[in-house]
Amino acid sequence: FKQRPLNACCNLNKLCPFLCDFLIYAFASIENNQLSIKNRSLCKEMINKKLENPNLKVLLSVGGT
Repeated sequence: FKQRPLNACCNLNKLCPFLCDFLIYAFASIENNQLSIKNRSLCKEMINKKLENPNLKVLLSVGGT
């Protein structure tokens, strides 16, 4: 098991959508009874991966700190 460096990040441009079944966007929040997504462009990039692999599931995780 090799731990990733602390400054590691996921680059969606290099992600092959056929290597995973799910992508999870974390975290959205609820503010004033409305869903709030801080990085909408990242969320849209994740959803666009479904154009390459229609079987890919994109999930939205709500919560966190």
